[in-house]
Amino acid sequence: MELNVVTLNCWGLPFGVSKHRSERMQHIAKELASGAYDIVSLQEIWVMEDYQLIKSTVEKVLPHSFYFRMGMLHGGLCIFSKWPIIDTFYHPYSLNGYAHKVTMADWYISKMVALCKLDVEGMTVNVYNTHAHALYAPSNIPEKDEFLTHRLTQLYELSEFVRLTSGAADLVLVTGDFNSEPFSLATKLAVSNARLLDAWETRENKEYTDGMTNERLGNPLAEGQTLFYMNTDNGERIDYIFYQSFGPYTAKCLKTTLALQKIPGMDLHYSDHEGVLSTIYVTLAKDTQGRGDDVSDENSNQEEDGSPWQHLPDHLKEAILHLSSNIEKVKSDQKWCLVRALFFFTLLLLSLSLGSVSQVLAFVWTCGMTLLTAFYLGFGIVAKECEKKTLTGIMEGMKVRLSVVENRTTVNGEPGGKHI
Repeated sequence: MELNVVTLNCWGLPFGVSKHRSERMQHIAKELASGAYDIVSLQEIWVMEDYQLIKSTVEKVLPHSFYFRMGMLHGGLCIFSKWPIIDTFYHPYSLNGYAHKVTMADWYISKMVALCKLDVEGMTVNVYNTHAHALYAPSNIPEKDEFLTHRLTQLYELSEFVRLTSGAADLVLVTGDFNSEPFSLATKLAVSNARLLDAWETRENKEYTDGMTNERLGNPLAEGQTLFYMNTDNGERIDYIFYQSFGPYTAKCLKTTLALQKIPGMDLHYSDHEGVLSTIYVTLAKDTQGRGDDVSDENSNQEEDGSPWQHLPDHLKEAILHLSSNIEKVKSDQKWCLVRALFFFTLLLLSLSLGSVSQVLAFVWTCGMTLLTAFYLGFGIVAKECEKKTLTGIMEGMKVRLSVVENRTTVNGEPGGKHI
């Protein structure tokens, strides 16, 4: 059986933030209704009317869909399927930016990993969709990427969610906008921990080499977003389709290409991202009936020498060190917040002497210093304390995972056969 799977970040922010949003959504819906796709994973469908438009347009070829509602703008994730959706669930990410970073808006726009379980002609397929914290600088420039830690925890939570909910699945498809390049620790940890295969890396159509999905100079909607990719038209690859099969099923990627790029006959693109389209070919062992005890938790796609799964202990150790270092940074930030709060409180006391000079000046000064004092007290005591405890909890969970992985490692250094 062949499954044509496509994922696209649709850039659907409301209030005029996303250019040509309404027009682009109509073209996205029209293309998805062409019948060329079996499973569709969309991100940044922030406006309910856009989801309803796409749903009504594609219902003849993709009659089953689910829109995940969470937070101020729902979360923006939805999945469309040719086959029935038999279950759904989602997990909101524990860390997702800061409330005072208003222009970045990640804190206000819920980020999560979503799951739709499909019944594909008797085969259970788990389709995961995610959208991680926005990437404002390449992951290999950590000093410019202040949200690297939040993205790392998000993709680790993603991998744990996939790993812990895929036990009864015959096929797993993990799709979405990871906002992390393949070489980043966050992506490598997620792939190795959930033991996934990258549809781009494992594609059979190796002659197709254009895989960058964002920050492409050929896409007018993406121009000027950052300065890091202005000297190349290659951009970055941050949108993915991963897969894995279990039990009697074996999956391979026949081809992966970019999709939903430039709208035919127009200078407009479907989105500021490029879509990713993969054809996943799934076979069932002829001599296996059902899922026996001997294969219930095994990967059909067995790891080979050089597999990224072999590096899971190293990725976990690196992630633990990173989180440990970041926890110390958060503690330092807390101290500086309290120092700043004390400084502005001292300036607030000056308003007592400004009243004799100007009542208006004293009022403005008092309001300004009160707000700054309250902000740094709240940010240092509440926000940073929550961040510190969350990071500590995730780090301790990683340590447990590392212990289990190391204890189940075979003599030759490869992970055991079970999907641990």
